[in-house]
Amino acid sequence: MKNEVKGEYAIAQWENDMQINQFCGKHQNWFYSGCTMPCPNCKNVGFYGPKGDVSRRYRACKFCGFWQEADGTEPYRCIALYCDACGTYDWTAPKDEKDYKNCKCGGKYKRTDWASDNPNHLFHKFKQQMDILHSF
Repeated sequence: MKNEVKGEYAIAQWENDMQINQFCGKHQNWFYSGCTMPCPNCKNVGFYGPKGDVSRRYRACKFCGFWQEADGTEPYRCIALYCDACGTYDWTAPKDEKDYKNCKCGGKYKRTDWASDNPNHLFHKFKQQMDILHSF
């Protein structure tokens, strides 16, 4: 899967997205953002949203790996990571691929598929729940 979104994403758009994101509800079992905004790449709701703070501003989707810094650069796809020891998912930018982090549990992350590429990925269960919530 490649990113289909082209064009810039600037600070003003990120700030607007952060304002919209305030209505998300930030439920502790979800990803703290994006429950109301569809990903511009995969169109899924529940996994995408603006992220960051004054030091780093970006938007990201944890379902398809879409990532874009709010500095006018083109979007890219992050690398999905998984820890077999505890079942935790994480991600890293392609430029940092050689520097996979160790998991907080002490296990080692390995590269894995994004949910958009793997119909058996755990996130499909979350997606089904989010689709039901958004159908009302």
